[in-house]
Amino acid sequence: MKKILLLLILITVKNTLFSQTITGKVSDTDGSPIFGVFIREIGTSNGVSTNFDGKYLIKLRNPKATLEYIFAGHVSQKIIFNDKTELDVVLQESKLGANDIVIVGSRLSKSTKNNISAVPIDIITKEDLTKFGQLDLNQILHFLVPSFNSNRQSGSDIADHLDPSSFRGLGPDQTLVLINGKRFHQASVIGIFGTKGRGNSLTDFNSIPVAAIERIEILRDGAAAQYGSDAIAGVINIVLKSTTNSLNANLNSMISSENDGLVLNPNINYGLKIGKSGYANITADFINRAKSFRTFEENEILKNELPRKYFGDASLQSPSFYANAEIALSEKSKVYFFGGYHSRNTEAHGYSYESDSTTDLVYTEGKGFEPLIKSNIHDYNFSIGYKYNVGKNWNLELNNTFGKNEIDLSVKNTLNQSLLGFSPTSFDCGGYRFSQNTTSFQMSKNFADILKGIGFAFGAELRSDNYEILAGEEKSWKNLYNGDLVLKGGAANFPGIRPDFEINTKRNNSSIYADLETNITEKLLLSTALRFENYSDFGNTFNYKIASRYKFSNMIAVRGAYSTGFRAPSLAQISYTTVLNDIELEESSGEEITVERYIPRNSDKITKDLGIPQLKEETSKNISAGIVLQPSNKISLTVDAYVVNVNNRIILTGNFKNDDKQILQPVLEKFGANGAQFFANAMNTQTTGMDIVGKIESNLGKGTLTTSLGINFNNLKIIKVNPVEALGNQTENFVGERQKSLITHSAPGSKIHLILDYKKNKFTSNIRMNYFKGFGIVNYSSLKDDNSKLILNNYSDAYTLDANLGYKILNFLEVNLGASNITNNLPSTQNVDFTETGGKFESVQMGFGGRYFYGKLNFSF
Repeated sequence: MKKILLLLILITVKNTLFSQTITGKVSDTDGSPIFGVFIREIGTSNGVSTNFDGKYLIKLRNPKATLEYIFAGHVSQKIIFNDKTELDVVLQESKLGANDIVIVGSRLSKSTKNNISAVPIDIITKEDLTKFGQLDLNQILHFLVPSFNSNRQSGSDIADHLDPSSFRGLGPDQTLVLINGKRFHQASVIGIFGTKGRGNSLTDFNSIPVAAIERIEILRDGAAAQYGSDAIAGVINIVLKSTTNSLNANLNSMISSENDGLVLNPNINYGLKIGKSGYANITADFINRAKSFRTFEENEILKNELPRKYFGDASLQSPSFYANAEIALSEKSKVYFFGGYHSRNTEAHGYSYESDSTTDLVYTEGKGFEPLIKSNIHDYNFSIGYKYNVGKNWNLELNNTFGKNEIDLSVKNTLNQSLLGFSPTSFDCGGYRFSQNTTSFQMSKNFADILKGIGFAFGAELRSDNYEILAGEEKSWKNLYNGDLVLKGGAANFPGIRPDFEINTKRNNSSIYADLETNITEKLLLSTALRFENYSDFGNTFNYKIASRYKFSNMIAVRGAYSTGFRAPSLAQISYTTVLNDIELEESSGEEITVERYIPRNSDKITKDLGIPQLKEETSKNISAGIVLQPSNKISLTVDAYVVNVNNRIILTGNFKNDDKQILQPVLEKFGANGAQFFANAMNTQTTGMDIVGKIESNLGKGTLTTSLGINFNNLKIIKVNPVEALGNQTENFVGERQKSLITHSAPGSKIHLILDYKKNKFTSNIRMNYFKGFGIVNYSSLKDDNSKLILNNYSDAYTLDANLGYKILNFLEVNLGASNITNNLPSTQNVDFTETGGKFESVQMGFGGRYFYGKLNFSF
């Protein structure tokens, strides 16, 4: 027994003390160096990338290490360490294109020989996604990517259940999301109340489990000419795991320092090999999150009669199942499948209702009631495709991708005032459905003998969208029995959908495109893209893009791009209609009162009678220029500036209580509303900014320190407002000062992430510092001070600090402990009468969650 223990100790000491440096060069079959090849030591988090010369240096952690060399469009290689200190590798081009990794920004399997992109692309690895405490994808990206912003909402109706996000400060629907390079569908709802991006369709990032993701590729440039509608700000491509012969299980948990908001997140991922080169990778994930509360103390609520007793994160239960598979049919053909199912049940607090003679008939006298809005979300995504190597290395791909999002809504702990003491306290409020089916065909080929290499791709797509609105039960929306409009009908705080609001509508569009990438010389790359689309509702659109990169030396390159783009109005924006509850100040008393606002759909008679045009596409022009520096394989820096002009941006207008022709009044009376809002191509905007991304790897003691820096400077201006003549050209109402403020401050003026990663044998340490520039948002009621200046909700510069400690206890078990927002910083406190959702601050900067502690267990077999 003692001998066995001694042997185990010697083996452990040997592995701990082992350190071997490997250097080498990675080239293609023509002998040209390949920049950006990822080299990883299998079974560890150790990995590096090649520099401009294709050279690399990696320090092994295991004397029996196996190195894997991975690059898009090439066959990956695995090489077992055999005591050689120099290891040069030649990667063969894949016959079927990018088998291992999908690289966004190019449809071509090998578009360049020096492989430096003409536009900025960020690569976020699975290790990056899990090194800190955030567990859902929106929050992970918010604290990892400076140009991406997403804050959880509270008191924002539907947005409490589906987090809105923004890229480069543009609208939530102006960024295209892909999974494995294929279009991902949007959600079936629109941000309407209490949130940035109101009037915009949303994408539910959190429906994709983090445990299923291999990496995320972010194209920070306009790409509508390549990918079609929505890619105005950029493209986010989520690549699913394809690993085999591995089982990973995780148990994650976190809780706030206020002892609320407990989150439990178990997940499992398993990959198996199919045949010689096929695979199937399956993920199951579950998140359970309890509510958090970030309101005032109870005595302050009672003393000041505050509108929200409960302000904080909604609770949720969320299972997800995802799969990614590929099967080779022959040496030249393969089929693939990926997709998944996500479900989410949420419960969020609404506004507090004080006791009165009506509420006391249903609830305890003097207590009032606290409505709870509930949602039941189902999200489906399935894609199947076929790839074939045709003739002289032409690559054919056929694909069909289907996605659907369903949301059913209800409310409890409320009442229908018109039913007096006979009112139920819970209601089915109806729901929304959106589905999208895309069928695509593509051919691509690389011509290595023309100039220094040309890549060409062309293809076509057919897409069909379907949008539905489903009515709620009658008692959820109707004024029943008493006929007294003073006693409002419908469920208080969240009235249901009326039967006359139901709709089932479809839209089709078709497109053709062509991409060409040419290596004019070894140093100069030129890329072009053309795309024509036809929509069944608004007609045709044509867009183009040109981009170039010039390499001065092995250490420096410059790049730039110009493109036109567009975003088609979503079916939800065209077809959405509702009557919503809102809070506003009564002019005579100065007190907050509940009111109803009517949002007619864009095709309704009232919309046309007021002269509001049919929604048309948003159009854009995007210019970018940047520099790439890599003096060594351990130091890199990129600086990219951009200008994005958007015309005819679609938003939800301000509130109109009347109009010059008195058309509104009878319609408002019909729905018991005191105002109306409309979807309109209301404004032109210009966004300017700069992204700085840098990384330095260095030795620190016997470990390795990696310092990563990400900075985004962003400024959005409203260039022009396009009011409607029939509404009296009321520019102030058409786009109110509050709305303008939310649009121009969708992103902080500057945002910085500084990350320090230290690794030594089985120990890891991670520190992240975050900075959010302060700003001022116009108060909710657009009130003015004594000097007739708009009162602002001012938010000071904000800083947060995150830390993580990890240790690999056994070969198959790693534990991580850490804290997010260690200093418990929160946005600046505001007057609750000036915030839209009744909280003491709005959902800005780092959010209102505060400090969280977390623990993670990772099992790998």
